[in-house]
Amino acid sequence: MIIVHEKTNASLATRIAARLCCDAIELELPVFSNGEIDIKYSCGPFDRAIVIFSKTPDINRQIVEFMMMVHMCRHCKIIDAVVPYIPYSRQEKLDALPMKLLRSVITLDMHQPNGASRNIINVLPHEIFGSLFLEQKDLVIVAPDIGGRHRVSHFAAYLGTKDVVFIDKQTGRYENMDIVNGRNCLIVDDIVDSGKTIKCAAEMLKSHGAVDVDVCVSHGFFGNYQHSLEIRKMYISESYPSSKFATRLQMDWAMARNLLLI
Repeated sequence: MIIVHEKTNASLATRIAARLCCDAIELELPVFSNGEIDIKYSCGPFDRAIVIFSKTPDINRQIVEFMMMVHMCRHCKIIDAVVPYIPYSRQEKLDALPMKLLRSVITLDMHQPNGASRNIINVLPHEIFGSLFLEQKDLVIVAPDIGGRHRVSHFAAYLGTKDVVFIDKQTGRYENMDIVNGRNCLIVDDIVDSGKTIKCAAEMLKSHGAVDVDVCVSHGFFGNYQHSLEIRKMYISESYPSSKFATRLQMDWAMARNLLLI
C-alpha cells in the first residue's frame, strides 16, 4: 500500500500514512509554459494506492491534479481516495471526479449526501468535532438551515442529547427555539463562506436567550466572511487552508479509521 499526494496536503498525508503504517510519496507537479501540469513519477504495481486530494486555492486545478495522480496509480489493483471536500458538491454536481477508477472516496460532510454514489464514504462532523463537547452539559445543538437535519441529528445522538433546534433560513421559521433560553448552543454546518447563515442563526439564538454560541463547520472557505460578535468560538476542519477566524482541527484519525474499515 502506498499514499500519493502533493505538497499542499503533505501534513494530512503523512499523518494518515503513519496511522496506516505505510509510505507516502510526495509528487512534484511542475507546470509547462502553456499551463499544463506535468507528473514525472510513475507509481508501481502496489496492491493498493490511496490518493490524497490537494488543497490549492484553485479548485479547478485541484481536480486536474487529482485526475493525473489517479491516472499515475492506474497499475495498482485498488485505488482509494481521500477527498475532504468534493469539488462542486455544494452544487450537487458529483461527476467532477473519476469515480469509475476509484473503489472508494472518503470525504467529509457532503453538502447533499442523498443520491451520492455508493462508493462515497461520508465522514460526519461529529467524528471530527464531537469529542470537544462530550463534557459540556445542557448543550443545545442547532442546524442553521433545514438541510442540516441529517448532520445535526447525528451530532446530537453522539452527545446523547435530544435537544436540537432547526432553523429554516429561507423562511425564518424554526423548531424548538423555546429550549435555548439560558443555555449554551452549538451551531453545526457544513460550509462557511460569507458567514451570513451562521450569523443570522447566532443572532436568532441570542435574541431567544442563549448564553454562549459556538460553531462547528466542516469546510471553512471564508470568502467575504462577515464575523459575528454573537459567536464565542468557531471550529473548522483542515479541509481548507486555515483562517484567523477559527480553530482548525485535524482529521487524519477519522480518515484513517474509515480507510481501515473499507
